[in-house]
Amino acid sequence: MATEQEKNKNLLKISSLVIHGLTKGLWDFIGEASFSTAQLIGDTAIKMLEKDMGLEINGEKPENILMELNRIFLDEIGALTEADAEVEDKKIILTFKGCLFSEMTKDIMDSGIPPFICPFMGMSMAAMRKRGIKARVTDYNIDTDKKVCVHVFEML
Repeated sequence: MATEQEKNKNLLKISSLVIHGLTKGLWDFIGEASFSTAQLIGDTAIKMLEKDMGLEINGEKPENILMELNRIFLDEIGALTEADAEVEDKKIILTFKGCLFSEMTKDIMDSGIPPFICPFMGMSMAAMRKRGIKARVTDYNIDTDKKVCVHVFEML
């Protein structure tokens, strides 16, 4: 019988396969319009994080908003081991280490599908929208060996 850790790892694998299949099916069916799904997922997840995990979207600076969200990813969800947000001119660069979703997202990208389903990207965009900050994702890189994801947002 599997240990709890092995069960959790297997559950993540199965969940990732389901998400990958749904993502590919959605992309094949409606293409670019799939990005609207990320907004819905992000908005719904932010409401849940506020209600159940104490997320407070405070402040006016995007990096402060995103670091509070990252705290939840680290401390309450455990889907990351480290997160950082830095600002360069009109860009915000988010770096996530130890991401549980990095392999799934990389597999999706390798299938020719943009990473619109990335939960951190969707929730980050939703958190900024909630404070009236307009931004768009301009770059997304994954190093699956190091389990590092880098998101670059351009402020509009």
